[in-house]
Amino acid sequence: MDHLSQCLYHAQRISKLVDRWDTLRGPAMAMPPEHIDELFSEISPTDINSSNISQEQASPILEQIQKAERVLINTLVGDVYLNDDRDREIIVARIALCNMLKRLRDLDPKIDRANLLWQKNDGDEWCTI
Repeated sequence: MDHLSQCLYHAQRISKLVDRWDTLRGPAMAMPPEHIDELFSEISPTDINSSNISQEQASPILEQIQKAERVLINTLVGDVYLNDDRDREIIVARIALCNMLKRLRDLDPKIDRANLLWQKNDGDEWCTI
């Protein structure tokens, strides 16, 4: 799978985590790891082709989104975190997601999946670039 496809795959994963946290949030409740595995099983990687985005352009975007995903997962499943920590990390992940989607959309505005994720996650509101 190329870097662009991986970027959008990880973007979908973050989007799912954000959605699920909004429905699961409870007092001092960590997200069980099996919930994350279940969520991610619903997403299948898809090859996305774009002649406008090179591997070199997509590589730093991929690194950024993978880091945001790792931090978010660790915070959501960790018992040492409070809901305030989790809520803050959800916001940071959503901002990172929208910034990444904006960069992809700037490089190639015809990527449907990036545009759909942008709309679903209120990109105009959350993007800080």
